[in-house]
Amino acid sequence: MVDERIVFTALHARNYEATVSFYRDVVGVPLEEEEHGDECPHFEYSWQEPYFPFAIFPLKPDEDPTHVELSFNNSNVADVHSRALSAGIQVVRAPGRRPWGLSAEYIDPDGNAVGVTELTS
Repeated sequence: MVDERIVFTALHARNYEATVSFYRDVVGVPLEEEEHGDECPHFEYSWQEPYFPFAIFPLKPDEDPTHVELSFNNSNVADVHSRALSAGIQVVRAPGRRPWGLSAEYIDPDGNAVGVTELTS
């Protein structure tokens, strides 16, 4: 049986340092600087179960960013929201109760929609 699921996500950020800071310092993804052979240095984190790497690369001079929508589970959306406000991040939707949990949505430094959800059990 084939496991048809997303297995890798990479953002190519025009605003590289600010984007890394947003995902690491606001959202809470423990990004670390990496370099793999001929790839340019970038920041990455890989969740292990199931394995899923998330990476941020600097945008190449001739490249345009592709806008995406991402969503992360987080154990404390209120803390994420506080950090987002402190960092001057654009808030699309402040934390609010949804059927699946407490959710909020922001715009990252490259204009991508980023949701965070504190799931209810």
